[in-house]
Amino acid sequence: MSVLRTKKNRPARGGWGGLGDERLTATEGRLRERLEPDPLKAQRHYAFANNMTNPIFLYLAGNSFPKDAHVEEALRLRLTARGASFFGQRQIFGMQLALETRKAMLNELSRTFRYRPVIAIGRSSGGRIATLAAFEGAPLTSVVALGYPFCAPGQPEDPARTGHLANIKTPVLILQGDMDCYLSRAEAEKRYQLSRQVQIVDVDTDHEFFITPEQWDVISEQIWRHALGQRSHLTCEAEHGS
Repeated sequence: MSVLRTKKNRPARGGWGGLGDERLTATEGRLRERLEPDPLKAQRHYAFANNMTNPIFLYLAGNSFPKDAHVEEALRLRLTARGASFFGQRQIFGMQLALETRKAMLNELSRTFRYRPVIAIGRSSGGRIATLAAFEGAPLTSVVALGYPFCAPGQPEDPARTGHLANIKTPVLILQGDMDCYLSRAEAEKRYQLSRQVQIVDVDTDHEFFITPEQWDVISEQIWRHALGQRSHLTCEAEHGS
């Protein structure tokens, strides 16, 4: 089980990564026009890869948004630098945080792409929404959750938060702080029945994910490797026409 261990600190602030004049794919172009009417503004904010097998990340913030915007910023910087496309909370959902609304929007957007790995990344409640959408049939390649809200502090168990994780068929990577007030990995694995598709990895932090740039580098590498694994599976499906 991987554990990230470094001194806790706020991540370094940065720009959007290496953005150039990449040619847009037709599908991404339509999505860009939908999300960003100004194409020049869109070009500054997104890295569109020519490689049709590169992953697309759809990010859902937690209910504390925009206070948790540092998570999206750290991941966008690192994942777009690798050639992925990354759509954030504001670009997809604006300030909308309601569970059912975001779940429906994520389901719709995930159907936009064909034979591209579409991976939802959610922090806290965003991870819950993404896993629910996948469980209910959204065609997501996989889900990554940072700080999954298994059980609210001081509150009784709520099966709506965790029941679907027992039978979810979509691969789920949960990066969970070992001091998370919504339960650590060890506590969650002891308390809940989880699908074999669910993998939980310890991170040396709490629920807020104020961590060092070095920790973000390691987390981004884990997410990227997770995405590449799903990309290989998707490529095989496309080649065999399934």
